[in-house]
Amino acid sequence: MTVEAVVAKYNEDVSWTKKLKYKVTIYNKNEADNHLFERNLLNYGKDAHTHLHHIVTNWYNLADYTIFLQGNPFEHDCETCVEFINDCDFTKPFYPIGPTYIRDNDGCIKQAIDYCEKMEIEYKLPFMFIGGMQCIVKKEQIKKRSLDFYVKLMESITKNISTSSFSGGAHGNDPQIWALEYSWPTIFGVNEMLTHKLHNC
Repeated sequence: MTVEAVVAKYNEDVSWTKKLKYKVTIYNKNEADNHLFERNLLNYGKDAHTHLHHIVTNWYNLADYTIFLQGNPFEHDCETCVEFINDCDFTKPFYPIGPTYIRDNDGCIKQAIDYCEKMEIEYKLPFMFIGGMQCIVKKEQIKKRSLDFYVKLMESITKNISTSSFSGGAHGNDPQIWALEYSWPTIFGVNEMLTHKLHNC
Protein backbone atom coordinates (compact mmCIF):
# COMPACT_ATOMS: atom_id res chain seq x y z
CA MET A 1 0.00 0.00 0.00
CA THR A 2 1.28 3.47 -0.89
CA VAL A 3 0.43 6.62 1.06
CA GLU A 4 1.33 10.20 0.14
CA ALA A 5 0.78 13.39 2.11
CA VAL A 6 0.18 16.42 -0.12
CA VAL A 7 0.82 19.76 1.59
CA ALA A 8 -0.33 23.13 0.25
CA LYS A 9 2.21 25.65 1.56
CA TYR A 10 2.54 29.40 1.38
CA ASN A 11 4.42 31.02 4.26
CA GLU A 12 3.99 28.31 6.90
CA ASP A 13 6.68 26.41 8.75
CA VAL A 14 6.37 22.90 7.33
CA SER A 15 9.05 21.28 9.50
CA TRP A 16 6.23 19.32 11.19
CA THR A 17 5.98 17.20 8.05
CA LYS A 18 9.19 15.42 9.08
CA LYS A 19 7.16 13.69 11.78
CA LEU A 20 4.91 11.99 9.22
CA LYS A 21 5.94 8.42 8.48
CA TYR A 22 4.70 8.55 4.89
CA LYS A 23 5.90 10.17 1.69
CA VAL A 24 5.40 13.94 1.78
CA THR A 25 4.99 16.18 -1.27
CA ILE A 26 5.03 19.91 -0.58
CA TYR A 27 3.70 22.39 -3.12
CA ASN A 28 5.07 25.85 -2.40
CA LYS A 29 3.23 29.02 -3.47
CA ASN A 30 5.59 31.55 -1.90
CA GLU A 31 7.85 32.84 -4.66
CA ALA A 32 10.51 33.86 -2.14
CA ASP A 33 10.87 30.19 -1.16
CA ASN A 34 11.06 28.75 -4.67
CA HIS A 35 14.71 27.82 -4.20
CA LEU A 36 13.84 25.70 -1.15
CA PHE A 37 11.26 23.41 -2.76
CA GLU A 38 11.10 21.14 -5.77
CA ARG A 39 7.47 21.89 -6.59
CA ASN A 40 6.46 25.53 -6.92
CA LEU A 41 3.11 26.88 -8.08
CA LEU A 42 1.77 30.37 -8.73
CA ASN A 43 -0.08 31.79 -5.74
CA TYR A 44 -3.73 31.55 -6.65
CA GLY A 45 -6.62 29.27 -5.78
CA LYS A 46 -5.41 28.49 -2.25
CA ASP A 47 -5.11 24.83 -1.26
CA ALA A 48 -8.04 23.87 -3.51
CA HIS A 49 -5.97 24.59 -6.62
CA THR A 50 -2.93 22.85 -5.12
CA HIS A 51 -4.82 19.65 -4.41
CA LEU A 52 -6.56 19.65 -7.78
CA HIS A 53 -3.18 20.18 -9.42
CA HIS A 54 -1.83 17.14 -7.61
CA ILE A 55 -4.77 14.96 -8.62
CA VAL A 56 -4.59 16.02 -12.27
CA THR A 57 -0.82 15.82 -12.72
CA ASN A 58 -0.53 12.51 -10.85
CA TRP A 59 -3.69 10.87 -12.17
CA TYR A 60 -1.92 7.78 -13.45
CA ASN A 61 0.28 7.28 -10.40
CA LEU A 62 -1.84 8.41 -7.46
CA ALA A 63 -0.97 6.75 -4.16
CA ASP A 64 -3.39 4.19 -2.78
CA TYR A 65 -4.25 6.86 -0.19
CA THR A 66 -3.65 10.59 -0.54
CA ILE A 67 -3.57 12.84 2.52
CA PHE A 68 -4.56 16.44 1.73
CA LEU A 69 -3.17 19.00 4.17
CA GLN A 70 -2.57 22.72 4.54
CA GLY A 71 0.80 24.21 5.43
CA ASN A 72 -0.45 24.73 8.98
CA PRO A 73 -2.88 21.85 9.54
CA PHE A 74 -3.24 22.48 13.26
CA GLU A 75 -5.37 25.62 13.17
CA HIS A 76 -8.56 23.78 12.21
CA ASP A 77 -9.13 22.27 15.69
CA CYS A 78 -6.69 19.56 14.75
CA GLU A 79 -3.73 19.80 17.10
CA THR A 80 -3.00 16.07 16.94
CA CYS A 81 -3.39 15.56 13.19
CA VAL A 82 0.13 14.12 12.81
CA GLU A 83 -0.63 11.42 15.37
CA PHE A 84 -3.99 10.74 13.73
CA ILE A 85 -2.35 10.26 10.33
CA ASN A 86 0.47 8.09 11.64
CA ASP A 87 -2.01 5.87 13.52
CA CYS A 88 -4.53 5.59 10.66
CA ASP A 89 -5.55 2.01 9.81
CA PHE A 90 -6.38 2.81 6.16
CA THR A 91 -9.38 0.49 6.02
CA LYS A 92 -11.99 3.06 4.94
CA PRO A 93 -12.32 5.00 1.69
CA PHE A 94 -12.27 8.38 3.44
CA TYR A 95 -11.14 9.96 6.71
CA PRO A 96 -11.76 13.60 7.64
CA ILE A 97 -8.85 15.09 9.55
CA GLY A 98 -10.40 17.18 12.27
CA PRO A 99 -14.04 18.02 12.93
CA THR A 100 -16.74 18.12 10.28
CA TYR A 101 -19.71 20.44 10.26
CA ILE A 102 -23.04 20.93 8.55
CA ARG A 103 -23.12 24.07 6.41
CA ASP A 104 -26.07 25.87 7.98
CA ASN A 105 -25.34 29.42 6.86
CA ASP A 106 -27.76 30.38 4.08
CA GLY A 107 -25.09 32.32 2.20
CA CYS A 108 -22.63 29.41 2.32
CA ILE A 109 -25.31 26.95 1.25
CA LYS A 110 -26.22 29.16 -1.71
CA GLN A 111 -22.55 29.43 -2.69
CA ALA A 112 -22.18 25.65 -2.63
CA ILE A 113 -25.41 25.06 -4.56
CA ASP A 114 -24.54 27.67 -7.18
CA TYR A 115 -21.07 26.18 -7.58
CA CYS A 116 -22.31 22.61 -7.90
CA GLU A 117 -24.94 23.60 -10.44
CA LYS A 118 -22.43 25.64 -12.44
CA MET A 119 -19.95 22.73 -12.48
CA GLU A 120 -22.71 20.15 -13.05
CA ILE A 121 -22.05 18.33 -9.78
CA GLU A 122 -24.98 16.39 -8.35
CA TYR A 123 -25.44 17.27 -4.67
CA LYS A 124 -27.60 16.46 -1.68
CA LEU A 125 -28.41 18.62 1.32
CA PRO A 126 -27.11 19.19 3.86
CA PHE A 127 -23.60 20.00 2.69
CA MET A 128 -21.01 18.60 5.09
CA PHE A 129 -17.87 20.65 5.55
CA ILE A 130 -14.34 19.72 6.65
CA GLY A 131 -12.16 22.45 8.13
CA GLY A 132 -9.48 23.27 5.58
CA MET A 133 -10.54 20.30 3.39
CA GLN A 134 -7.99 18.21 5.27
CA CYS A 135 -8.65 14.54 4.72
CA ILE A 136 -7.34 11.12 3.71
CA VAL A 137 -8.85 9.74 0.51
CA LYS A 138 -8.53 6.33 -1.11
CA LYS A 139 -7.48 6.39 -4.77
CA GLU A 140 -10.61 4.57 -5.89
CA GLN A 141 -12.76 7.19 -4.17
CA ILE A 142 -10.99 9.99 -6.03
CA LYS A 143 -11.33 8.12 -9.31
CA LYS A 144 -15.09 7.77 -9.04
CA ARG A 145 -14.88 11.06 -10.91
CA SER A 146 -13.05 11.34 -14.24
CA LEU A 147 -9.76 13.07 -14.96
CA ASP A 148 -11.64 15.48 -17.22
CA PHE A 149 -13.89 16.39 -14.29
CA TYR A 150 -10.94 17.40 -12.10
CA VAL A 151 -9.30 19.26 -14.99
CA LYS A 152 -12.55 21.20 -15.41
CA LEU A 153 -12.57 22.16 -11.72
CA MET A 154 -8.91 23.20 -11.77
CA GLU A 155 -9.19 25.24 -14.95
CA SER A 156 -12.26 27.07 -13.62
CA ILE A 157 -10.29 28.62 -10.76
CA THR A 158 -9.59 32.32 -11.26
CA LYS A 159 -5.88 32.81 -11.91
CA ASN A 160 -5.48 36.10 -10.06
CA ILE A 161 -2.19 36.19 -8.17
CA SER A 162 -2.59 37.02 -4.50
CA THR A 163 -0.63 40.03 -3.23
CA SER A 164 -1.52 39.43 0.40
CA SER A 165 1.00 38.41 3.04
CA PHE A 166 -0.72 35.08 3.60
CA SER A 167 -1.80 32.26 1.33
CA GLY A 168 -5.43 33.33 1.19
CA GLY A 169 -5.11 36.92 0.09
CA ALA A 170 -7.89 38.90 -1.53
CA HIS A 171 -8.09 36.56 -4.49
CA GLY A 172 -7.65 33.50 -2.34
CA ASN A 173 -10.89 34.44 -0.64
CA ASP A 174 -12.78 34.40 -3.93
CA PRO A 175 -16.31 33.03 -3.24
CA GLN A 176 -15.64 30.30 -5.78
CA ILE A 177 -12.79 28.92 -3.64
CA TRP A 178 -14.98 28.82 -0.54
CA ALA A 179 -17.78 27.16 -2.51
CA LEU A 180 -15.30 24.56 -3.76
CA GLU A 181 -14.11 23.96 -0.21
CA TYR A 182 -17.69 23.43 0.98
CA SER A 183 -18.22 20.98 -1.88
CA TRP A 184 -15.23 18.63 -1.40
CA PRO A 185 -17.18 15.91 0.46
CA THR A 186 -19.75 16.02 -2.36
CA ILE A 187 -17.00 15.91 -5.00
CA PHE A 188 -15.39 12.89 -3.35
CA GLY A 189 -18.79 11.27 -2.84
CA VAL A 190 -18.49 11.07 0.94
CA ASN A 191 -20.98 13.73 2.05
CA GLU A 192 -23.30 11.12 3.57
CA MET A 193 -20.42 9.35 5.35
CA LEU A 194 -19.71 12.34 7.56
CA THR A 195 -21.27 13.13 10.91
CA HIS A 196 -21.85 16.61 12.31
CA LYS A 197 -18.94 17.70 14.50
CA LEU A 198 -17.18 14.35 14.35
CA HIS A 199 -13.77 14.96 15.91
CA ASN A 200 -10.98 12.74 14.65
CA CYS A 201 -8.27 14.59 16.52
